[in-house]
Amino acid sequence: MSALATTPIHDSTPLDRAGQLLAGRIALPVMPDLARQIIESALDDFVHYDALAGIAEQDPVLTARLLGVANSAYFASPMQVTSVRGAIGRVGLDLVRGLMVGMVMDNLFDASACPAFNHRRFWSDGLATAYCARKLSESGTHSDKATLIGTAALLQSIGILTAVCVSPHDMNRVLSANTSVSEGVLRSLGCTQAQLRDQLLEQWNLPADLRRLLGDEQTTDVEFIYLCTASALVLDRPLSADDIDALATALNSAGIAADVELLQELSTISFEDLHL
Repeated sequence: MSALATTPIHDSTPLDRAGQLLAGRIALPVMPDLARQIIESALDDFVHYDALAGIAEQDPVLTARLLGVANSAYFASPMQVTSVRGAIGRVGLDLVRGLMVGMVMDNLFDASACPAFNHRRFWSDGLATAYCARKLSESGTHSDKATLIGTAALLQSIGILTAVCVSPHDMNRVLSANTSVSEGVLRSLGCTQAQLRDQLLEQWNLPADLRRLLGDEQTTDVEFIYLCTASALVLDRPLSADDIDALATALNSAGIAADVELLQELSTISFEDLHL
């Protein structure tokens, strides 16, 4: 699969841009059938790793990237992995799920016209957030939804990547100024990154449960609380002991038993050294 560039938009007001984007008149990436199959397999809690490897191997770019991750210094192994099955065995099924979804989606965007966008940091933070969300879910009462919650965590900021692709020059100024990215998206495009994300996921017809979890940002559902907690563990770093205690208190107040040791462990998880 090759990257499918979005249609950049120029010379229009934020209101015009918002109207065009939300009305579907600006071309967003189209998801190929193989990409959809890969994502659906990665979201399947019952998929066997042989089946996951089999469908991943149909995409040469994804195969190469998974092998690159498995053979990176992050895993510090002297043995070279030469198959997707071997890569899954080394990296682990949970992390591979996130990697496959992220890599397939990343391949649909072209952010090269926005040099201020830190591609590697975007996806490493996304993977760390997904990992934290999954582990929080598995430790609580929603272990049966761990894959769903982890994938939602990975994709919750995909609207920022969409904004970078459809309005690269404006977003380059926003990112270069080191100001609020969310506010920058709103100023540049006249709509929020969440609106862009929700439109993209709807256009791609991803599972309804995934779109519901991401689309209802006012919910107090336990799934969404796990999502917010995972985001705080990754994006608000460095976290002090008091910060961890505050997160634990917030979880307990929501009726969710908080494991302080787990929160401390997750607050240090990082995938910046992965070969992304």
